Amino acid sequence: YTISKEITNQTTCVEISKTDITGDKELQGAKLAVIDENNNVIDSWTTNENTHKIEGLEEGKTYTLKEEIAPDGFVKATDVKFTIQNNGEIQKVTIIDKIVTMSKTDIGGKEIEGAKIQVLDKDNKVVDEWTSGKEEHIIKNLVENQTYTLHEEVSIGGYVKATDITFNVTN
Repeated sequence: YTISKEITNQTTCVEISKTDITGDKELQGAKLAVIDENNNVIDSWTTNENTHKIEGLEEGKTYTLKEEIAPDGFVKATDVKFTIQNNGEIQKVTIIDKIVTMSKTDIGGKEIEGAKIQVLDKDNKVVDEWTSGKEEHIIKNLVENQTYTLHEEVSIGGYVKATDITFNVTN
């Protein structure tokens, strides 16, 4: 007996999107990588105004989308795990960055200029530092799920030095 069948192999396709918290547009300048279960880099790229597509990932396998470098002023996102589905459709994976800002104000809410502010990591290493101005400061070099301390290194005349504040960057 001879049986003839027409078989079509469909390639898997994953579309990766990198956005800010609003999800309105693609963020540019993030260095991303997709890593397999054995920590092998499958693909890496720097984001631009378009989504990134990867074809041919194995069905049923779990991969990790990792942000190696966040765009300037954005918090480095937590890794995203995803499993390739056997459904013939384009899978969409989104990784979202957020911004953390800080404002130095007096008790009346008026911006205080001239205070030297630092953000310290758990090992008391300076992550970011600046001198307060008339506008909020976007804190740089933060990572999701990490704890930091906001520290006023130098206060300005007429004001008491602020107490340190510990905060966690949530995901």
